[in-house]
This record gives sequence, structure tokens and C-alpha cells, in this order.
Amino acid sequence: MALLFWKGMPLLDWLGWSLLKTCCAGFGFASIVLLRASHFFFRREGNAFRWSVLRERFRLHPLDAKAWVWTFVLAAILFLSSWLLAGTAEWINRHIVDAPKFWMRVHENIPGYFLEIPIRGSWWAFCGYSALLVLQIFSEELWFRGYILPRQELAYGRFAWTIHAPLWLLFRAVLPSQLIQDIAGSLLLPYLSQRLSNTWPAILSRSLVCLVLVLLRSWYGN
Repeated sequence: MALLFWKGMPLLDWLGWSLLKTCCAGFGFASIVLLRASHFFFRREGNAFRWSVLRERFRLHPLDAKAWVWTFVLAAILFLSSWLLAGTAEWINRHIVDAPKFWMRVHENIPGYFLEIPIRGSWWAFCGYSALLVLQIFSEELWFRGYILPRQELAYGRFAWTIHAPLWLLFRAVLPSQLIQDIAGSLLLPYLSQRLSNTWPAILSRSLVCLVLVLLRSWYGN
């Protein structure tokens, strides 16, 4: 992931790919890697590739009323964390990690523009990239909260989420610009996933927050 985000995507940008195409290629490939890992280790456990088995193993159970409430509560907390700490991404890129110009442009919020493309008349780009982000979130949650967390619960019991949280934050540190914004999520996502024994609240809350933030930043910038 580090090679992909810090070498591969800036290389595509240097070769003249548009910001949108580069992000789609990079995040799309990352999603495929995580989905393939989930499938590979799922089958390695000896599981049959059927929806009923997939749903049980990855804890993709239907949400009851309690789970829906927690999903929206989690989404609200994640949104406030991301919104209030939005300025930390650019600060980290400038003062700590010396990010490539490519990532500086990705995090540049210009009102009315989405990844350097005018929003008006380019909703296809916005919708396509948003769908890709949802796929990325789904692949991350399927691997971490769906596959890894249940195995950690077998080893660490009720303390599994405290083991899971720093490892998730370490994974997210591959893109350090989001690190401060991700602290709340690194604690709440595994805690609620373990408490509810369900992966959907994490998937849905992160997807909702992501779509709202992208929309707001496209229209209003910071």
C-alpha cells in the first residue's frame, strides 16, 4: 500500500494522468487487493463460497433497530471528527511528511471543483469516484472488521478491539495526512463492530460520512 500510494500514484500523475484517473486507479487497485485477501483467507479456512457462509463469517447480518441507531451515531461522530479536524491533513502534508505535490493537490479544496474538475457538468466524475470510495471502504471493512476482528476476538476476548485499534491506525498511517482525523474512528469502529457482532455499521457509517464530506468540499471547499 505504501508503494502504491507514495510511488505508484505520483508516478501516474507525473506521466500525465489526470487527478481523477490516478485516484481511481490507485484506490481501485487497493480495493482489489483487500477484497482478494479477504476471499483468499476465507477459502483457506475451509469455508464454502456461499452467501449464507459469507454473511456469517464476515458478520454481514441484517441491522436491527439498535444497530441502525448506533450506525447513525457513529456516522455523526466520524463526521464531526473529520470536519473539525479537516485542516490537519494539509498541515501534516506540509510540515511533517513532505508529501508529493500529487497528494497536496488531492487535498486541495477548491469550491465548485472536484479533483480539479468543475462539478457542474461533471457529476459523472463525482458519482463514479464516490462509488469507488464506497468500494474502498467496503473492502477495508470486510478485511479488518469482517475477517481480522473475529479472529482477534477468539484470541483476546472482550479486549480484542483494544488490540485491533492501533493496528488499524497503523494501516491508515500509510496516508499520514488522515492520521489525526482517524483517531476517533480507530477506536469506535472496532469497538462497535465487536459489541454488535456486525460489520455493516462500520461500512455504512464510513460510506455516509465520506459521501457527505466529498460533496461539501466539492461545493464549498474548506
